[in-house]
Amino acid sequence: MKFLLQSATIFDSNSPFHLQRKDIYIENGIIIGIDAPSENTIASDQLTIIKSKNLCVSNGWVDMNVVNTDPGYEHRDTLKSLIKNAIYGGYTHIGLMPNTQPIVQNKGAIENILIANQKSEVSLIPYGALSINAEGKEMAELYDMFHGGAIAFTDGNGSHVSKPLLKRALLYCKAFNGLILHHAEETTLTEDGTIHEGEVSAALGMVGRPSIAEEMGIMNALYLVEYTNGKIHFLNISTKEGVEKIRNAKKELKNITASVNAYNLYFEDTSLMEFDTNLKVNPPIRSEEDRNALIEGILDGTIDVISSSHSPLDEESKKLEFDLANYGMITLPFNFQMILGAMSKNKIEKWIHSITTKPREILGISVEKIDIGKTACLTLFDNELKATLTYQNNPGKSINSPLFNQELMGKVLGIYHKNNLSLNL
Repeated sequence: MKFLLQSATIFDSNSPFHLQRKDIYIENGIIIGIDAPSENTIASDQLTIIKSKNLCVSNGWVDMNVVNTDPGYEHRDTLKSLIKNAIYGGYTHIGLMPNTQPIVQNKGAIENILIANQKSEVSLIPYGALSINAEGKEMAELYDMFHGGAIAFTDGNGSHVSKPLLKRALLYCKAFNGLILHHAEETTLTEDGTIHEGEVSAALGMVGRPSIAEEMGIMNALYLVEYTNGKIHFLNISTKEGVEKIRNAKKELKNITASVNAYNLYFEDTSLMEFDTNLKVNPPIRSEEDRNALIEGILDGTIDVISSSHSPLDEESKKLEFDLANYGMITLPFNFQMILGAMSKNKIEKWIHSITTKPREILGISVEKIDIGKTACLTLFDNELKATLTYQNNPGKSINSPLFNQELMGKVLGIYHKNNLSLNL
C-alpha cells in the first residue's frame, strides 16, 4: 500500500524540509518522495490519501513515563488498551514503568515485554526495577536485565530510593552505560501531604507537599551524580526551585537530563478548589509561578522532555474522600492537548523536540530524520482542530481524568509506525 500525506507541514529540525509544507509519499514503511503540494492527486486502490486543513507531521512521539498495569491490575488497563491510548495520543514509543504485579525485575520479565512489542503497533520500551520489589533498598539484577533488553532502570513514580542504593546503582551502571530514571523527593517531608503546599492548601485546610521536598531530593541525587560521575534522568520535575537546581547543575554536570509531566504544564493548583480527585497526582499540581517556570525550562532546554505519567486507576480508587483517593491520572489521550494549551504562545518548533528528538537521545533510540529514503516513524496531527474525548469513545478502560467531555484544541490524526498506519478518524 502507498500512502500520501497531502500538504503536510513538517516539524523536524534535522530534516531539510523542516517547517515546509510538502506532500509525503510512503510505501512499505519508507518515505519514497517529498514533493511540492498538489491538490489534484486522486486516491486509488494503490494510493491512500490522508489530509487535514492544517495537517502537521513530526517524528513519532516518545513518552518516557507510562504506568503499565498489565499484569496484575488488568481491571485498570490491559496492555492492549494501553496501546490504544498511546495511538490515540499520537505516541509511537512508550516507556513502561516496571511497577506491574509481579514487578519487572529480572531478564525474563524484560524479554516478555520485548515479545509483546513484536505484535504491538507501538514500540514498547522496557524499564527494569532499580531495586528488588521496587522497595528502594537492595539493588535488582540490573546487569542481567540490561543484557535482556532493558533500556533504563527505575522504581517508578513516587518511589523512595535510599541514598546508599542510589550511590551503588550509579556506580554499578557505569560499567555498561546504564541509565537511571529517578523520582527526586524527600519523602519524610511529604508523607502526610496530598496537594501542593501553598495558598490553596492553606485555604482548603489540607496538609501540603512542600516544594522543598523536591528541591532536597534533587540536591541529594546531584551530589551522588557528582561523586560517582554516573548518569541520571530526573522524572517528574514540578517546581520552580527544581528547574533552577537542574539549570545550575547542567553547567557543571553532563550526565543529567530531566522531564516534566504535561499536567504540570497545563494545570495550576487553584483547579483543586473543587476537590476533584482526578487531579490528585504525584508530583502534585503546583502554583502558577511553578507552572511558568516549568514552561520556561522547556523553552531554554533545562527540561529536556515532556512526559505523561499516564496512570490508569479504577473508579474505586478515585471515588473517595480526597485524602483517601489514590494518586494518578490518565493522560496519554490528552497529553498533546495539554502541551498545546500550555505552550500556545510558543510556536510548535520551540517544544516539539521535547517529545521527539530529546527522549530518543536520552533512551538511545535512533533518530531518523524526515527525508527521502528514510524509515517512516511519524505522528500526524492538526493543531487547529478541536477534539472531545467522551467516556463512550475512550480507548482505554480507566476514566480518571477531568478532561473527558471537554472540547480541547488540538487533534491527533494518527501514527505511521512499523509499516502500519493507525488513524483516529
